[in-house]
Amino acid sequence: MKAWLWSLTALVLQGAQPLAAQAALPSYRVDLFDTAPSGFTFGPASMNDRGAIAGLATDNGTLQQQLALYRGGRFELLGALDSLGGFSDLREVNNRGEVVGHVFRSEGVRPFIYSHGQLSLLPLPEDARGQARVLDINNAGHAVGYTQEEGQARRAFFYDGHQSRYLDELLPRDTVLGALNDRDEIAGGSGDNHPLLLRHGVVTTLPALPVEMPVGDEFGLQAFTLNNAGQLFVGYSINRDKDSNDEWGAYVYDSGRYTLVSGGNYFGVDMNEKGQAVGDFFDESGDPMIYGANLFANGQFATLDSLKRPSDVPWQLLQTYAIDNRGRILGLGRIADNEYRFFLATPVPEPGTMGLMLAGGTLVAAAKRRRCQR
Repeated sequence: MKAWLWSLTALVLQGAQPLAAQAALPSYRVDLFDTAPSGFTFGPASMNDRGAIAGLATDNGTLQQQLALYRGGRFELLGALDSLGGFSDLREVNNRGEVVGHVFRSEGVRPFIYSHGQLSLLPLPEDARGQARVLDINNAGHAVGYTQEEGQARRAFFYDGHQSRYLDELLPRDTVLGALNDRDEIAGGSGDNHPLLLRHGVVTTLPALPVEMPVGDEFGLQAFTLNNAGQLFVGYSINRDKDSNDEWGAYVYDSGRYTLVSGGNYFGVDMNEKGQAVGDFFDESGDPMIYGANLFANGQFATLDSLKRPSDVPWQLLQTYAIDNRGRILGLGRIADNEYRFFLATPVPEPGTMGLMLAGGTLVAAAKRRRCQR
């Protein structure tokens, strides 16, 4: 009997997989994320693929900032950012709990890293000058960024976990490498509408974005995320003479094809290993729009507000920060006039649960039929 049940379960789950690939967008349970270490106020900024959330914890008494990580239902204080010499912001956290960001010092912007229990400035190439920024970190602890002297082109660098080196000999000048996956494949752009992919020391120019290059206006391209399946979440911006005519949008590039996520004033944020992407809409002044947070998955696009359960708090979901591999989304919303709160949106039922529910329902029905036949 048990062997029969396990065999049937396996068949049902196998049969459910194609259905999941074609499924409609899920509903979302939206919860306040207002937890914080005792005596601190916590501002989440990023979330890794496993749902660990990194952010800045501010001491309610001294106002000192600490880098903090929330995982497994508890907080870890990782170090005082004031020790790095200035105000800080946070960029990314990987699955090992390593965090990168920036510290704004009197001499300029410098990247920092938390790794192996230590908080320190990220090592830069030996001849680095000017401002420096870090843009992404992968699960091996490698990172990409750039330095820039005033009036000069950007110089992309790669950090291998120990030291950084410039990539000048491989890339066109002023290339910005914005996305790094676990294979050390790096995606970016260099001023036109062709994304670049650096893989094993070889630069590949990808097909042009299906966006008409403007004449006389500034065009920008930014790689948001490159996942391990090779899917690239990439955005563009057109800076026209008047702010009201500016345009932002994004595509997902996969297997030689671009799929439009959205045009208009849309800015991409993050994409997980399943190709689910989140982003936001902004108004002409650059402020987040009401109901601006959105989700792209299975070739479909929707605002998060349209996917949340009617029974949830009456949110206006404004911005997204990250999406993990379970489809959970971290972001910022508004629940009353001028009351901005962080949220964590969870798909219901969560991935994996639906297949088990289908299997369970089929097993129950089969068991009933079997008893009736006796």
